[in-house]
Formats: sequence, structure tokens, C-alpha cells
Amino acid sequence: MGFGIMFLGYFFMFVGSFTTLSTYTAIVGSAIILFSLKELIYQNKCFVASAVISILLVLDSIGVVFVDLLFPDMKALLDILSYAKNILAIALNTMLMVAIFVISKGVKLPKIQAKAVVTLGFITLQVIGAVLCSTVFKGNEMVWSRLYPVTVICQFIACVIGLITVFNSYMRICYADDKDMTKKTGVAPMDFLNDKLNRAMTPKEKRINNRKNKK
Repeated sequence: MGFGIMFLGYFFMFVGSFTTLSTYTAIVGSAIILFSLKELIYQNKCFVASAVISILLVLDSIGVVFVDLLFPDMKALLDILSYAKNILAIALNTMLMVAIFVISKGVKLPKIQAKAVVTLGFITLQVIGAVLCSTVFKGNEMVWSRLYPVTVICQFIACVIGLITVFNSYMRICYADDKDMTKKTGVAPMDFLNDKLNRAMTPKEKRINNRKNKK
């Protein structure tokens, strides 16, 4: 689990962002990423920020769908939620790469570190391009028409390299099994979900035996 599930969520989240169903793929992808962090968050606290952002992104994306379907006339609110969704998606990608950089540095995997840094570089270029397109060059059609495609290309490259980085992490980074212990992350919502998921996936007979052993 862990990086393998994160890879699936990352694919939905960031590849889906180039489709017309980007809001729905954001909900599915960020939820899968959040579930993957159930295994990773207690191995490295750098994943805590990713977990928090994933929760916010799920809620915000659901808000976009809700407002779009039920209150289509509330354009201002829809724009705010959509901008927030884009910002949270960039923040999630950034924090995932930072966390992978830190954990790969700890296990001495320089190639994964390098990929994470390159991804962060293209995310930075994407952000700079997006800010310039929406502010300085918003009314300059000639510059905007050239800068916007470059921004999208940077986003696409960041997505591809990030996907490769997560996959390489899945293939190369190993961590100790939890051996049926419910570990605490220090983030109350994650600890609650972690405990409920562990209980749900533990066979009934095993739960009964655990209670007997405690007695």
C-alpha cells in the first residue's frame, strides 16, 4: 500500500486535470491520495501537510460540484471555489514532492530526489505563468496567447515527472510493516479514520481474540 495507492490517486488527480471532468477526478484522486497517506503519514511527518491539503481539496471540489449543480447563478462563489481548487491542487503536488524528497534523502535515493526537485521546478514555472496570465498580461492578448500554452506545458511536464517520481518511490522506497498496530499520526481526523479503517478491515474473529487477550 502507500506509494502504490498514491500513484493511482496521483494519476486521477493530475492527469484528470487536463479533462473536462477535472473537478470529479480531483474528488476521486485526492480521496485516494488521502487514503494512501494512512500508511505513509506516520513514517514521515512531511506527509501531514499533504493529508490536510487532501482533505481541504476533497471538500472544496465537492463544494464546486454542489454549487454548479444547485446554484448555477452564483458565479462569484463558483469562481472562488474553482480558484481555491486549483491552488489546493498545486499545493498538494508541491507538498507531495517535498515529502518524497525528504524521505528519499533519508534512504539515500538521489535519483528520486532529483526527480522531485525537477517536478518542483516545473510547478514553480507553472505558478509563475498562471499568475502572470491572470494579472499582468490578462489584457494583453498577444503575450497571453504565447504565455498560456507555455504554462500548460509546464503543468503537463510537472504532472508526468511527478507521476514517474511517485512510481519510482513505490518501486524503491520500503518501510516497516505496522504488524496490526494502530499508529498515531498526531492529526486527529487521520487518527480517527485510521482506527475505523483498521477495525473495518480486521476479521471479526481476530477482533474477538484481541479483546480476549486484553482481558
